[in-house]
Amino acid sequence: MFLQLRHKKSALYSLSKKIVYDCYDLHQAINSSNKTEIGEQIKKAALMAHFNLAKGLYAKRRRKARKRFRVALKAYLVVDAGLEMVLELEWATIPQLKELDKQVQTAFDLLTALEKK
Repeated sequence: MFLQLRHKKSALYSLSKKIVYDCYDLHQAINSSNKTEIGEQIKKAALMAHFNLAKGLYAKRRRKARKRFRVALKAYLVVDAGLEMVLELEWATIPQLKELDKQVQTAFDLLTALEKK
């Protein structure tokens, strides 16, 4: 049913997909009228990072791949800033965000290494 492409076997691709799912779960957990905007931004940024990562992993030209990786890195910065806001506004606790924060940090580090190659 889905395309069987090599980039889908990447550990970073799987991690990125998990981050998207967890950001959607977080959005559901904090969803109320005044919390929607931050949750939406976190969700959109995670999805943008995932899509750009996929495009970068699949790109044949190194220059195009690096450009996509940079966009994904910036999107992960938005996710991180959003998680920080959620924590400071006390919409979630450190234990609730710990795993997601660890995943974002790992993805960011792996993506930074890829972008520099």
